[in-house]
Amino acid sequence: WESIKPGGGGKPTGELLELIERDFDSFEKFLEEFKSAAATQFGSGWAWLAYKDNTICHPRPSEKDRKLVILKSPNAVNPLVWDYAPLLTIDVWEHAYYLDFQNRRPDYISTFISNLISWEAADLRLQKAKVEAAEKAKEKVKKKTEDSDTDSSSSESDSDSE
Repeated sequence: WESIKPGGGGKPTGELLELIERDFDSFEKFLEEFKSAAATQFGSGWAWLAYKDNTICHPRPSEKDRKLVILKSPNAVNPLVWDYAPLLTIDVWEHAYYLDFQNRRPDYISTFISNLISWEAADLRLQKAKVEAAEKAKEKVKKKTEDSDTDSSSSESDSDSE
């Protein structure tokens, strides 16, 4: 419910807008992709704007490995199962729009985007996702260092016993 608010919509600002423009070429292209994902989700489900930090598994990470993506998922599946951080979602289950829009899902999607999106909530989620990604990266480095230290000490023990 935090993805929506009365009087929402419009355009994000700051870093979120910068990332949208970087990863989708423009805010307008982002809107096209997001609308398409929501409109083409077969049956019940969701469309998502999510943050993916690929730097953890990439051998030579760069800032481009941290990016925004649009996903769609059926039923109750969400991006967390794919290790993506959800920033924004639209519910395209029929119960979300049928009373007001009947079978006109595209009209519901347009209304959602124009009047309901809480870009502030999406931005807060982005900041949280970035902090969590940085913590994961630190943990990975720490584990790698500990594993390296363990390997070194076992090598030293082996050479001492010779």
